[in-house]
Amino acid sequence: MTRFVNRPDSLYRSVLGWNIDPGDLIFQFDNALILDKTGYGLSAENLDRLRETGCTEWHLCGLETDACILACAFSLWDAGLRPKILPSLCSSPLHKEGMAIAERQFGPLHDGNDCHV
Repeated sequence: MTRFVNRPDSLYRSVLGWNIDPGDLIFQFDNALILDKTGYGLSAENLDRLRETGCTEWHLCGLETDACILACAFSLWDAGLRPKILPSLCSSPLHKEGMAIAERQFGPLHDGNDCHV
């Protein structure tokens, strides 16, 4: 799972006016790996933590299909880890467009049960 950390000096605050701090996760699974992130995608440190699990395919779900979900998918792909977006568990105003980009960039989508972010 990822948790967005909105730093005081972030562009999210100064450019986009996002002055909120997300706080606690809405839901959490037992023994979940929780990755803090300060941007749309995943940091090198986060990717190293994912590699340590031994999983090579990661399923993504959450809010903002066209932003954070796609950014995390690109981060995974560039690190040699296969992203699979679970469309029925994602949402955003540009969801359809985000899913079209995902399918073009990462191949066919499916709802599976391997590893999850």
